[in-house]
Amino acid sequence: MSIFYKARSVALSIILIVFFYTTNIWYGELHGLDAQGKVLMDKPYFGYGVLAYIFMFSILTSIGWFVYLAPLNGKNHLSESENNLSQRRYKIIAIIIGISFIIFTLGGASWDVTWHLWLRTDDTAWLPHILGIYPWFLVIGVTVVICLGQVLAKSRNNARKEKDLGLIIILGIFFLLTSFSDPVWHVIYGKDITAFSLPHALTLLAIILMGMSIAWLCVRKIKNGTTGAWRALAVICLAGSWADFFLTFTSEFELQIQPSTDVIFQLRPNWYYPAMICLGGLTFVLVTKKLIPKFWSASVVIGLVVFDRVIWGLIGGTLPINWNEVHVLFIPSYLVSLIAAVVFDTVFYIADKKEIPSKFILAGLGFIVINWLGALDYEALGIIKTISLEGVIIGILANMIIYYLMVNVILPNHKEVMDS
Repeated sequence: MSIFYKARSVALSIILIVFFYTTNIWYGELHGLDAQGKVLMDKPYFGYGVLAYIFMFSILTSIGWFVYLAPLNGKNHLSESENNLSQRRYKIIAIIIGISFIIFTLGGASWDVTWHLWLRTDDTAWLPHILGIYPWFLVIGVTVVICLGQVLAKSRNNARKEKDLGLIIILGIFFLLTSFSDPVWHVIYGKDITAFSLPHALTLLAIILMGMSIAWLCVRKIKNGTTGAWRALAVICLAGSWADFFLTFTSEFELQIQPSTDVIFQLRPNWYYPAMICLGGLTFVLVTKKLIPKFWSASVVIGLVVFDRVIWGLIGGTLPINWNEVHVLFIPSYLVSLIAAVVFDTVFYIADKKEIPSKFILAGLGFIVINWLGALDYEALGIIKTISLEGVIIGILANMIIYYLMVNVILPNHKEVMDS
């Protein structure tokens, strides 16, 4: 690993921290204020929750270090039959966790948001949670525990020969811990200040990483993983991750679950929403093209997300929802991202055929341009307040710099060739 790669990685981390800090996304939590700007709790009190998460991550880090980095005594070697067993494990995890993940993200999470729009309240024991979310958490949890036991059954050396599997197991544990911490957080702190409470943000991160890791397992670790069935599972898992990202970020703007008049809400800069939607989209199209280098890959993934939103919009149409307040059926940011993904795929394909080395950069620029043109649509519909020229420049520059660093960190050699 070269010093330049390390420098780019550090620069990306620092810029992301600065970027998220300037959005004021956690202003209320950090200052102990509710959505109306009133004192909700002492900051040290909120800090206890942060310390609890640090303790949780310390345990996960310790497990990872013990299994994969701690010195070993003795040695074992995998036989050919055990290697075949590894392939069976890969397939079992991809199928069970993948399908459960898809049902949760494209089914349970969307069902949950639809009921939020209908009832304008929340209950940890209501139907979307009981039928659409908790069972799939349980399935994922049982699968992760069984696989962890099998991996460690012989020795840590055996586990180290299956690091790819171990990464997914650790991500599975991370996903479960963050998900089940949300009800506990509500008991301690009450109603969320925004959609980005600490458990929500960490759960979203876990969901995105889980979806990407299952997709990666399907197309890169399973023999014949480029066949239709495994590739289809990878595409749908990526769509599930992207859908949950959209549900979280649109909840405070286009779905308007969080009142736009809230003081905390108004503290965010006017470039925040289009910049965040663009950044999320850039991350997904980059990872999608890396994992599935097909002409259509990014467009199909976001197309599935749009289809899922339309289906749930039609379902929501049967409920007494005030449609004057929300844009549930055809959400502008979804359609803008779909057009941007098509542009990304098209520019990438043309640049690849012409053997232009900077095809990822060019395709990303096309994605950024379409997303920021879409911001005009957000303004016209009253989803966001008017963006100043300064705000547009800040948002676009932030997206371009972060994307450039992501390309150089995720694809350090830029030698991906289109699989046409």
